Amino acid sequence: MGKHKTVAERKLDKILKIVRVIIYARVSSQKQLDDKEEDSIQSQIHCCRKFCKEMQRVGEQWEIVEIISDDGRTGRNDKRDGINRVRAHTSRGDADVVLVYGLSRAFRNSRLGHEFDQALQENGVRLVSTTQPGGNDTPYERFVRSIFWALAELTSNIIADDVRRSILTRLEKGLTHGGVPKPGYGIEKGRLYIVPEDAKVVFEIFDMAVNGMTPMEIVNDLNERKIRTRRRTSNKGKVSGGNRFRIEHVLTILRDPTYKGVIVHDGVEYPSAAESIVPEAVWAKAQVALDRRPQKREVSAQKRDKNFMPLKGKIRCGCCNSALKPSFSTKRKPDGSMEKYFYYLCSKHEKQGNESACSIRRIPARLLEKLLLEAFGVIAANPEVAKRLIEKAPKAKSSKIRGLSKERQAIRKQLKELDAEVEAITDKILNMVGTVVGDKLRVKIDQLTESKNDLVTQEIQLNKEINALKSDLPRLIHLAL
Repeated sequence: MGKHKTVAERKLDKILKIVRVIIYARVSSQKQLDDKEEDSIQSQIHCCRKFCKEMQRVGEQWEIVEIISDDGRTGRNDKRDGINRVRAHTSRGDADVVLVYGLSRAFRNSRLGHEFDQALQENGVRLVSTTQPGGNDTPYERFVRSIFWALAELTSNIIADDVRRSILTRLEKGLTHGGVPKPGYGIEKGRLYIVPEDAKVVFEIFDMAVNGMTPMEIVNDLNERKIRTRRRTSNKGKVSGGNRFRIEHVLTILRDPTYKGVIVHDGVEYPSAAESIVPEAVWAKAQVALDRRPQKREVSAQKRDKNFMPLKGKIRCGCCNSALKPSFSTKRKPDGSMEKYFYYLCSKHEKQGNESACSIRRIPARLLEKLLLEAFGVIAANPEVAKRLIEKAPKAKSSKIRGLSKERQAIRKQLKELDAEVEAITDKILNMVGTVVGDKLRVKIDQLTESKNDLVTQEIQLNKEINALKSDLPRLIHLAL
């Protein structure tokens, strides 16, 4: 028979410690993105939510401040947007716990896993798994966690070896190693077959390249004849393709060795079970034609970066709202020397060529910069406009961010003091249950808990304001004008 709790003890159970939680979920394959999979994103989030509710039993109220996920990303490295967002939040002190379904969801690399865990601990954040022990940083748990990290890496390596062996077996049989078939081909039971109407377009592209047409000229020719990219329907009924050709489409087709009848994997060519769309000799001639194109060397790109282009990444085309990219051309002067002419090029026109509807296309860089400097001179001469510009300048916003950050630090300090005071009063209550002093202490602890909840709410609101201000900085000058 269990112990009966007094009224004071039942009220004490309602005093819960608030813990801010970030849930992180990850899947590494497209198949796992399906909600029906046991290890899907939605399944992981559901288990984590359930775990948060169960933490009330130990006197903690786990409040979810954000849910972050990485879809179709491997856990063998840290090149993931989601895991980097988790790092950013925890470094700012936005959470007390990072909750995952299993440690392998965070990393399948023991070294990176230990480094991630250590970085969280340095910021006062715990990494908690719903299926594995850990989170209290005891010697036993650190040892057990190191075993789980190693097991996650071992499992990943075994899976990778199985996949590589399966791919090589398929390639040796002339089967494709998966993925969406290239334009001109279809796939059935792992074997590629030629789709005549698409293969005809591919052959024309190679023929035009061999006859001396540049990739942009091929793009313009295809689009003028209303020829569109291959349209396909996925197994789920989603239709894609059927768009105008772009230069990257043509370059991808011309460089792909699949069209000469081979499949390349890890630099090794394997004979394909499908017929080639173009003869190997034609494919080789197309490569020679591409290699002979005048290209901007890497050294030229480095020199170009040294030239001052102050509007790089800051202006957009007034006709089609596409980004204006800095570029240049070289012309020969009457004395025989070469001179560079800088300009800002519409990125939409660069991709679509003559098919783009942009009427601006390119703007002389030095002329545009001179006009803007003159405009800023007029602004500086107008006291009213200058005042608005100063008020909305990034410096003013940065000052406000610093002020909010100091306010947030003060709130965190108060939270620590409240936690210490609540803990001290709780010890006294346990020794004075049923007394007048105990009842007064319970009233006091209720007031402290309410104050703490208010402070946590204020901190969350401050975090949102700071993040909003940081995201607004790039637009401030535009608003001032």
